[in-house]
Amino acid sequence: MFSVPEPLSTASKASLDAQLNLLRATGNQSLEQSARLLDLQLNTFRHSMDEQARRTREVLHAADPQAFWQAVSQQPDADIWLNYSKQLTAIASASQSELTKITNQQAQDTLEKSLALFEVLSKNLPQGSEPWIALMRSGSNQASAQLENIQKLTRNLAENFEANLNQAGAQVEKAVKAASNLKKS
Repeated sequence: MFSVPEPLSTASKASLDAQLNLLRATGNQSLEQSARLLDLQLNTFRHSMDEQARRTREVLHAADPQAFWQAVSQQPDADIWLNYSKQLTAIASASQSELTKITNQQAQDTLEKSLALFEVLSKNLPQGSEPWIALMRSGSNQASAQLENIQKLTRNLAENFEANLNQAGAQVEKAVKAASNLKKS
């Protein structure tokens, strides 16, 4: 007997559940990272406003023209923006890493479920279907190999992305320190 509907129905339900779980996981991750980004922006804005208020008080309370000119000519606090860029880099890196992990896990789960479904279906196929089964096994093996290649490529891209972010952060920090040294001299 050729009984395929039940395994297909189960596989369809599992596929739908997996897609919903992926949407839920990526949505939760996006919300979490958005909350971190909003918190970072609010804290940076607050620190920047506090610094601006301090400078305004210095200008208003200047006792002589030299103190007034010194207060007016102060540069914005580079440490605030340096800290902001470091934290922004960390948020972007963590977000990218987590989303990559989620999608790779989903792809692996989907492939494993597809292979399991194929095994169930191949046992229920009528005699004479062996060439079709061999062709499908070959396709499954190729799909598995491609998934491994994609995961390796994704890992490499993620590592390169993080390295580039770290390098950009280091360059910003170097530029800020150079600007601070110029300001002091």
